[in-house]
Amino acid sequence: LVTGLKQQTQVSAFLTAFRGDNGLGTVKICNATGEEVTSGNVGTGYQVQLVYAEKTVETLTVVLLGDLNGDSRISALDLLQLQKQR
Repeated sequence: LVTGLKQQTQVSAFLTAFRGDNGLGTVKICNATGEEVTSGNVGTGYQVQLVYAEKTVETLTVVLLGDLNGDSRISALDLLQLQKQR
């Protein structure tokens, strides 16, 4: 799991933390449906993939505490979703 993100963390800012010319591969961000994203915000359900030699070698799921609907915001909509689950 990837935790500790702030609300509305941009994909570009997230990827910047992993960039480097170290030969260890690249990092991709995919949304909850598995499509690679290069802009917007990272939310719950997104996946961080480490790719080496064109193969995904590790996949981690993003969990933004309080972001139940995956929109990268903690809002009344998340609370409403939580209340519907009870």
